[in-house]
Amino acid sequence: MKILIAGGSGFLGSHFIRYMAKKYADYELYNLDRINFMDEFSAVKDFSIPESYHFIEGDVRDNKIIETTAKDKDIIVNFASINRDKETGLSGDFITTRMLGTFNLLEATRKFGIKRFIQSSDYEVYGEARSKENIGRPSIESDPLFPTSPSGSAKAGADHLVNTYYIRFQTPTVILRSASNFGPYQDPLKMIPLFIIKALEGKSIPIHGDGNYTRDWIYVKDQCEAFDKVLHAKGIDGQIYNVGAANERTVLQMTDLILTILDRPRDLIEFVPDRAGREMRRAIDVTKIREEIGWTAKTDFNKAIEETVNWYVENHWWWERRLVKDAKSQ
Repeated sequence: MKILIAGGSGFLGSHFIRYMAKKYADYELYNLDRINFMDEFSAVKDFSIPESYHFIEGDVRDNKIIETTAKDKDIIVNFASINRDKETGLSGDFITTRMLGTFNLLEATRKFGIKRFIQSSDYEVYGEARSKENIGRPSIESDPLFPTSPSGSAKAGADHLVNTYYIRFQTPTVILRSASNFGPYQDPLKMIPLFIIKALEGKSIPIHGDGNYTRDWIYVKDQCEAFDKVLHAKGIDGQIYNVGAANERTVLQMTDLILTILDRPRDLIEFVPDRAGREMRRAIDVTKIREEIGWTAKTDFNKAIEETVNWYVENHWWWERRLVKDAKSQ
């Protein structure tokens, strides 16, 4: 099987590639991205680049490279995204990457008869967890989308585009909307790595507002298994699945847990002004994927957090280099 992974150098994409390479030695994995994550992983002890891995330098907004790359593939998995705050400010690149990139990949799926297109989305598209009757509960796949951020709106727009291709052209699509993920090798500017690093360095940990807004957390290894299950499932074209682990924690609870694991004082916490439009609760119901696909998150939450914290403690070299690279690019 030949799988095209768009945006495979990001956090989830790179974990997915390594997961698939380890489990399916006979699969050919093609990473289409602007950078090659293997350049960084090559410095990791005992890490070797799988023979099944191929890197294609390119941008999903470039239709020519999409057509050249996609025409002989069996599956497309789209992780392509841009961190608006970090990389583009308000330039709009995060919108075109999501919308135009998704369009190009969908067109290739339709044109070349690719067996399945999997869209990696986010529970951010739902906005505040609520029912149509405005009753608080975890979001389900049929809920309306009310994103409260530009990045969430771009993801919601891409989801609508994916649904349209299934309805209009019967393109074999599946959308996965994931909870907040975490694990080793995550961008040092993301919340959990940032708080770990701040605590390690004895620096203040900035928490917006009172920190009592909740998020649903999933370990990246469980997330990869969900994508694997969906990739191989039969008869699910046009479906949407939530991918979460029912691990709701407030940001303050997550911070306290990190500080406890690292044995750091709680007075490192610094409350800063909140952002406008922040949802008090993001949460998703995962009944559908459990009942239809047979997937459920397996990793114990506390064990996963402890493993993640310990990884950052033991791998200063990795995140210190990333922070230096980020500083130079600004």
